[in-house]
Amino acid sequence: MDSAVRSFIHRIDAGSTRFPDSYFDFICSNQVFEHIEDLDVVISELARIAKPSSIQVHLFPTLEVFIDGHTYVPFMHQLPRGMPRRMISRLWYYSGRARFGATTSSFHAWYAVFAAFLVEDTHYRSWPTIRSAFEQKFYIRRLDKDKLLGRLQLRSGLKFRLMTKIVQWVPDIVIGRVELYRSGIALELRKRNGLQRK
Repeated sequence: MDSAVRSFIHRIDAGSTRFPDSYFDFICSNQVFEHIEDLDVVISELARIAKPSSIQVHLFPTLEVFIDGHTYVPFMHQLPRGMPRRMISRLWYYSGRARFGATTSSFHAWYAVFAAFLVEDTHYRSWPTIRSAFEQKFYIRRLDKDKLLGRLQLRSGLKFRLMTKIVQWVPDIVIGRVELYRSGIALELRKRNGLQRK
């Protein structure tokens, strides 16, 4: 890795960073919060290092998503460990739909990696739990419709233009519910009451 790039990478230990209070105007993350074990500590740190007028945008899956984005196996992250999770995973693996399935030597090798990953490195939470945690420090606005429209507008063709028109007419609350189950949430955060201390 280039040393110039490396200088911008900072390890976060025990939920704290070396940045001063009210340092950032903008903070964003993509597919990170499902890997954070102690959500409250990270939220407090985000509030501390963000300027009072800052904006944050975070995109991540919730417990409600139908298909686990790490494995592409439906409900794998929701099923109990053991036989139910293993059975649906096996079906998906042998159907050729499991993520990275073609690059592993066997179902057992694939499952050993991803089952452990889901247990040890992912922490899916429900939208109500996430909302409650973030509302302690931030005002929240869901950006689900904006995200979906942005993705559609990047595509060309009549089909995508029609889909864009339809999505524009659908109420935000409906799009938010669909996106919650399809891919997770997109949040805009603004700090409550200026500087938030730990």
